Amino acid sequence: MRTSKPGWEPLGRTSAPYAVFVQLLDVSQLEVKYSPDVWARRETYPGLGNRPTDRWPLQQAFCDKVFVYVFAEAPTPLGAAIEVGFTDPEHTDRLQATDPDPMDLAIVGRVPVLSPQELPTARRPAQYILDNAIGLNDIQLSGGTAGSATLTLTWQSLRAVQYDATMFIHLRGAQGEMLAQVDRPPLDGRFPTSYWLPGQVVTDAVSLELPSGARRGPLTLNVGMYKWPSLERLPVADAAGAA
Repeated sequence: MRTSKPGWEPLGRTSAPYAVFVQLLDVSQLEVKYSPDVWARRETYPGLGNRPTDRWPLQQAFCDKVFVYVFAEAPTPLGAAIEVGFTDPEHTDRLQATDPDPMDLAIVGRVPVLSPQELPTARRPAQYILDNAIGLNDIQLSGGTAGSATLTLTWQSLRAVQYDATMFIHLRGAQGEMLAQVDRPPLDGRFPTSYWLPGQVVTDAVSLELPSGARRGPLTLNVGMYKWPSLERLPVADAAGAA
């Protein structure tokens, strides 16, 4: 359950009492899907019906507390965008939002959605530290005998960041040739790094497609992160602080 507090300022009268809705949208789908998945929604009247919009005193701003229950089937951890708007109950029409141009979605904020097991914990030892903000605590490689392997990475947020980092994994052969490559945000963008809370642990399993004969000779596995869209790599230090 999350609490959202929309702040309203009446600019004019409405012909009927409008209902307000608050919903949480899958942030990974905002730019690629016209109707992103909704993982929480609440539709109610302002002030639980005590502040109907057709009786609002003009130019008097106020805050309204809305409790929103996350759906049980919501995937976690999840980065969610908070959408707020009004509907006309008689016609079930959504009121058009503008800022200053018409908007498809009125996104007013964002919030991480976590299960109790995913709440931040005390800082754990990290093998590598990126940008003095993100720890790479553990790396496990399994498989690799049938043309693919699974790399499981355990990250931990050491401090909050404002950017959404993209993770890269490069597997190179003995001559430096690229054998396998994966570039994507953690958890396929479902939980961007800007949503991570200090102490947050994120485990991400990545599948690597291996070419035939890739297991012959020494292999080098490079893992890191970079900012998008600048492609600036996050500086890395080991547990002793050496770059």
